[in-house]
Amino acid sequence: MDIRVAILEDDFYAREAVATLLQRDCAIRVVGEYAWPDELLADLSAGRPRANVCWIDLDFPEHPDSGIECVRHLRKAAPELRLICSALMLQSEYGALWAMGVSGLVLKRECGHAVGLAVSLTAEGWRVVSPGARVLFA
Repeated sequence: MDIRVAILEDDFYAREAVATLLQRDCAIRVVGEYAWPDELLADLSAGRPRANVCWIDLDFPEHPDSGIECVRHLRKAAPELRLICSALMLQSEYGALWAMGVSGLVLKRECGHAVGLAVSLTAEGWRVVSPGARVLFA
């Protein structure tokens, strides 16, 4: 299985950590790393190497709701893209992610070495929720 992943994370060190963890799996290839939603959306509209999974940070400090808005925009721009979101803390509005077509929600403090597994399962069509985020979807 060839899983192509785009990473949207505004924090450089977190983005590089996720990319490094993902690329340890020979079936996963990171095809794009983005600091801002506009960069990712521009690449998608330009037809650059298409990802089949996108790891999305929901925590954009300058625009607290931009993570959710980004999910909406990505759904429109690439409906076939499987989305897995990450967040520092749960927020009540994240409960609406399933209805928006998100395949997973992983709390950053819980992802660690399991990031590759979460992406692999998402690529296979599973819904993935880290233990601390289960309360939103119970």
